[in-house]
Amino acid sequence: MEACLSHHAGIGLAHCDAKADVYRPRQPHNSPLYRLVEDCAEAYARVYERRFEREYGPWRPHVGDVLARFLACGDLHHGFARVRCDECQHEYLLAFSCKAYCFCPTCHQKRALLFGEWLDAEVLQAVVHRQYTFTIPKVLRGLFRREPRLLGLLPQAAWRAVKAFFGCAFRDDSRTPGAVMAVQSYVRL
Repeated sequence: MEACLSHHAGIGLAHCDAKADVYRPRQPHNSPLYRLVEDCAEAYARVYERRFEREYGPWRPHVGDVLARFLACGDLHHGFARVRCDECQHEYLLAFSCKAYCFCPTCHQKRALLFGEWLDAEVLQAVVHRQYTFTIPKVLRGLFRREPRLLGLLPQAAWRAVKAFFGCAFRDDSRTPGAVMAVQSYVRL
């Protein structure tokens, strides 16, 4: 049987060779994170105000929604798309995802990869690139936990520092550095 490719809206090219490539849906219920959220989310919500609010700020209303969407992610019982190859008529069910960026590892990884591919294809030029990591001093971390709206200031401050550094290093106004900034390793629903 020849392999065939079909384009499915929003999914891209789906390779379907019934002998070689059999679609195997992921099993979200088997992950330790899924079991932890399933077992503890309700209890966590009940005790949050008493145990965590002082250090991490008030419970944000959409947290419960993110947790519920995560528990439904990848589960065919919560919706799916039928993917079918026009050439060989092979088909399978593709469960909907939660798209809970920065919480669901599967959805986060997919979005990160798509963003990286887009940067490479559409934004970045074929020049040398560098990665810089800025850290928040420990004395300020509590402030950012309590006031997450201030996190938007961090990339701006880092950008000004990088731009000033390159301005001094090159002493040439014809060169303007570019940057893609992100606050990482700060999971806050």
